Amino acid sequence: MGLIVYGNKDSPVVPIIVCTIWKMAAFGRECLQRGLGTVVVSYPATPILLARARFCISAMHSKEMLDKALDIIEEVADLINIKYLEKNFYKYAEYNNNL
Repeated sequence: MGLIVYGNKDSPVVPIIVCTIWKMAAFGRECLQRGLGTVVVSYPATPILLARARFCISAMHSKEMLDKALDIIEEVADLINIKYLEKNFYKYAEYNNNL
């Protein structure tokens, strides 16, 4: 999807790095307008360039709910331009992990 996910892969909390405070506020507002609640966190709770939006996943979420959330996240990420990773990043990371 091109977003920077920052955190422990075994945690139900999924933080997405948004970087700037104004984009973080816009991300939270746009997601909420589309029916997806997020927790947005920025400075002074985080370093100034690590503003993030966090989602909590639980066993109560159905596959349909998660798919809808991903669709909303992708739409909003495109809208406010927070897709910082290139598609080839994953191939590069996978290659380097196999070294």
